[in-house]
Amino acid sequence: MKLNHQTSKQFALAIAAALTLCSGSVYADTSIKRLLDLQLKKGIINQQEYDEFMAITAEEIASQPAAPARVEVPVSQNNQNIQINQNSITKNNAPQASSDGQGIALINNDTLKVELFGTVDVSAGYTSKSLVPSGEMPTSIGPWISGGVKTPVVYKGSNGNATLYPQSNMTNQAGLFNSALSTSSWGIRASRDLGEGRKAFILLDSAFNPITGQITDQAHNQSANSRYPTTAYATSSLNGQLFGKEAYIGLSDTEKGRLSFGRNNNFILDVMNAYAPLQKAGLFMPFGNGVYGGGGGISENGRVDNSVKYTNKFSNINVGLMHGFGGSGGLKHGAEGTAGVIGYENGSLGVQLVYEEFKDLLKTSVDTSTADVIDLTAYNQKALLLTSKYKLTESMRMQAGVQQATLGAPSADSNITLINSIYGETVQTSKAYVGQDFNINTWHWGIDYDLNEKLYIGTAYSLIDLPKYNYGTNNASHYLGGKIQALSGLAIYKLYKGTDVYAGMVFTHYSGSAFENDLTHATVGSAWTTSSKQGSIYEHNIFTTAAGVRFRF
Repeated sequence: MKLNHQTSKQFALAIAAALTLCSGSVYADTSIKRLLDLQLKKGIINQQEYDEFMAITAEEIASQPAAPARVEVPVSQNNQNIQINQNSITKNNAPQASSDGQGIALINNDTLKVELFGTVDVSAGYTSKSLVPSGEMPTSIGPWISGGVKTPVVYKGSNGNATLYPQSNMTNQAGLFNSALSTSSWGIRASRDLGEGRKAFILLDSAFNPITGQITDQAHNQSANSRYPTTAYATSSLNGQLFGKEAYIGLSDTEKGRLSFGRNNNFILDVMNAYAPLQKAGLFMPFGNGVYGGGGGISENGRVDNSVKYTNKFSNINVGLMHGFGGSGGLKHGAEGTAGVIGYENGSLGVQLVYEEFKDLLKTSVDTSTADVIDLTAYNQKALLLTSKYKLTESMRMQAGVQQATLGAPSADSNITLINSIYGETVQTSKAYVGQDFNINTWHWGIDYDLNEKLYIGTAYSLIDLPKYNYGTNNASHYLGGKIQALSGLAIYKLYKGTDVYAGMVFTHYSGSAFENDLTHATVGSAWTTSSKQGSIYEHNIFTTAAGVRFRF
């Protein structure tokens, strides 16, 4: 169809207007001007119309807000599930979020990169013995406890003819569990390029429960469970802090290494994140959320406040040094200590050695005498971890390791007994440990296999050896010692980048003198006759299973 002069003029102006609205000021003096110049040259518009339209366009452009900077959202890399634990311990020039998320770039230009990252992990599961799941625990339930899993009972009659009457909610539980595979968390990380291979960076990482919306808070969970015996134990390094997993600022250099200041992961936790079997699955491994093995015998030490941490890598050798300046709980030496790591990785074999010493570590526990309070015990601690992983084939890997943690009496600080609150919780009793030094030994072995590029399977065995020792004034009290063994299995199927479905199980067995039933030592209950007594029976076998979905970004 042939356009007349007036129609052509209107069509040209419409195109120019559309370009103005869609392009912004960048094109004001280029595309629009060239188009109008061509229309003027061909006689479609005259000089007056040209001048009027250019004047209007300039005013409209001036009144528009500045075009936003272009944000680049990178395509996520392939999910790391299948190539388990192949990441290096040290990455000199990047914030090292404990989350496995790849991150979504909020700002990404020549000098500044800001990312939002996170993990949401929810499963449906069953356990044969537990209290009602807690919304504040990392894994909702906790079958790992050195005191053993107990069911309170009342019994009547002579000891030889006792009839047991369970008196608690310690039964099988089914429901939704949080973080069975990876800790649910969200965070922000940022780095600024300072030139010549140097960067400044920050990391803020917050653990939460997507089932209830609560921040992970083990101290409050213990306080809420102070009315009755409980298995509600998990990592106590997450106690309601907004950014409880990690929070730090730092500087890095591609040659000189990486230095971070703030709340840092302990090296033992870092190494176990990369070297534990079954991806250190939270519900299926005793190392999962740092209950055992993450803090060198005391899970509160899995993260170290008020600390400075240095890491570097030289070819296949990685090294690290961390110092905590203390101050925890208002104690001069509270969580003061030093840790170091040295390791070797060549792609097929990885070996890591960690040693640490800390003073006046405060361990939280449930107080059963008073409601809504917790107890504290202070220890000095030493820990040594040796762990390895080996690629048997391109699709099969093996992991093995051993750790020894030594706990003993803390420094002579009179303030230990004066602590009346911590992590926002009321402290009923705060005391220094008195007694023999004792060792907690843990072993792990695992093997995993990629059936194909999407399906991963693995199995693992863990052993926690709790020794016999004496404690209290004049060593008058005795811990009888025992063992906790766990056989675990896990399968993960990668649906898409950053989205996995999984199923796992763990069979836990308690054995040894510390976990044997002895109702003869039960106390007489005030509500019962002299022939009725209160006590507890140990659960020697616990089976836990769950299947869920993990979404990472």
